[in-house]
Amino acid sequence: MLARRLTIWFLVFVTSGLLWLAVPRNGHSEETCTTLNCVSRGKRKVEQQMRQQEMMRSGVRKSNMPSNGYSSEIRIRYLTGSNEHKRTSPLMDGSTKIDIQSITLMYDSWGITKSNYFFKGFWHENDGTKTPHEELDVSSYELNYTFGDTLTFTIGSIFHAEGTAKIYGWDGGVSTSTFEPKTKKPMFEESGSKFFGHRFPFISSLQLGYRFGFIEFVIAYNKNYIGFDDFECVDDKCVSPDSQKGLTWGTYNNETVMMGMGIIF
Repeated sequence: MLARRLTIWFLVFVTSGLLWLAVPRNGHSEETCTTLNCVSRGKRKVEQQMRQQEMMRSGVRKSNMPSNGYSSEIRIRYLTGSNEHKRTSPLMDGSTKIDIQSITLMYDSWGITKSNYFFKGFWHENDGTKTPHEELDVSSYELNYTFGDTLTFTIGSIFHAEGTAKIYGWDGGVSTSTFEPKTKKPMFEESGSKFFGHRFPFISSLQLGYRFGFIEFVIAYNKNYIGFDDFECVDDKCVSPDSQKGLTWGTYNNETVMMGMGIIF
């Protein structure tokens, strides 16, 4: 009987000690809790901290986004194109050939394009021979604005041009004199009225692009005029020094389709 009572008291003592070790305690107070409550409270605390961190990260991402919803980007585009046109005058027929290369640098929606124009004009003899008449090597600078992100539409407007030009005089199939403009600063005209009537006369080019990741494919339409006047003979002996007086020569007519690629950073 005595042995039975001692066994019961021993089991109660051991069980009480194990329960005391198993129950977690709050180090900041004398409050105790069951294991389930403590786990639930800890889980809620961890979830709250995770939500706060996610909100902070989301706030940083939103603060770095521009107003249009896309991240800031840098685009570099290279385009090239050429075209040939026929022309006529009261005396004879002729043709023109133009080659254009352009590079565009954009930050978000705004950009600047530099284009190089290589223009040649010919008059055709009766036997079909092409006689060179004018040559222009000019550069233009455009201000661009782009709409869209994956599919983009870009308009351009020339704000500066520079270059050189030469006009050749001929007599009986022999070059007799060479003329150059007195100034290296040409005149330029946008042809926006041809695009959208007379509401947007400042537009000189249009670009349509589509991106695949960080690469984009671009097609463009360039339509403008860059020309010179006030030509003077630069030869020592000019046959007809006043033959170009009051005449203007330029990149007419320039309606060139260009194609190229771009890289997006």
